[in-house]
Amino acid sequence: GSIPPQQGMIAVAGTVIDPDDAKTTRSLSATVAQSTWMFTGTIADNLRMARENATDAELWDALESAQVADEIARMPHGLDTYIGEGAALISGGQAQRISLARALLSGRSVLLLDEPTSQVDIESESKIIDAIASLPTDRTVLMITHRRSLLRIADRVHELTDGRLESVEVAHV
Repeated sequence: GSIPPQQGMIAVAGTVIDPDDAKTTRSLSATVAQSTWMFTGTIADNLRMARENATDAELWDALESAQVADEIARMPHGLDTYIGEGAALISGGQAQRISLARALLSGRSVLLLDEPTSQVDIESESKIIDAIASLPTDRTVLMITHRRSLLRIADRVHELTDGRLESVEVAHV
């Protein structure tokens, strides 16, 4: 669950957000969880969870941004590929990048990425890092990670130690 701030405030694009208003908070942000949840169905079904009326072209754009379009295009059924329960029929890296594509497709201005590379191999990690690094600058990305490789694409780095959040110089990570 979400923990409201102990002090200070949350603001998005200059608008202060009531931390107790979960509906507004969710409407502004999209989450890519550490353990990606994919729904039984096709790749297109999973992407359209973010935006029901998205066209196939918009789905391909999101997949391209998430660095997974080429792999999906090589699948015999492309967007209509059945991924199985819990994404059993695709790799962990593909599932993570499809989850990122779903978040991008939502159009929400804040992306919350919780350990976006924790469940993937080095090649998939590299693709996810490239995808995050190439996101449009009109999005705010808040990323939680233990992996130093992700820190190189961060504008700001904060470290949580003993319950305290401290700013860290990016050049020193």
